[in-house]
Amino acid sequence: MINTILTAIDRINRILLIIVLLLAGVIAVVQGIKLAPQWLATLSQETSGPLCSATSGYVLCGYCDEDVIFSGNPNAGKCRYCPKGTKCQGDICGELTCSGGGTTGTSGSSGTQPTNYYVLCWDCQAVRSVSYNGYDATNCWYYWNLCDIYQCRNMRRKCW
Repeated sequence: MINTILTAIDRINRILLIIVLLLAGVIAVVQGIKLAPQWLATLSQETSGPLCSATSGYVLCGYCDEDVIFSGNPNAGKCRYCPKGTKCQGDICGELTCSGGGTTGTSGSSGTQPTNYYVLCWDCQAVRSVSYNGYDATNCWYYWNLCDIYQCRNMRRKCW
């Protein structure tokens, strides 16, 4: 009778050990998937330079290293850029604003003022709003395209 009880306890211990090992394996796989983008970003930076490639006409703001699978963030795992001549402001993984741009209008001897361009759109899918108010028509059109990309429902502009 004691042998039967010991055999039953031994089998229960083996089953529990197998369950614990399976759970540990599942946890390790989930953690590996969760940390994979960070490992890839670090590996890429150490082996081949920055993860984000240079894009003509744009300045690199940074890389959103949030987990693509688990975060649900539309910017996760993406490089974020602003037009050249502007400065990146805000959250790389959230609302990013490109500000500045300098004056590109004419202010020669005739005393004319540079043209002010603006874009404002709201009720967007990926961000709350997009706005630009400055003197660069190229930047203005860039922001107008962002309004289109983010499928904003309300849009106002003067980019000409």
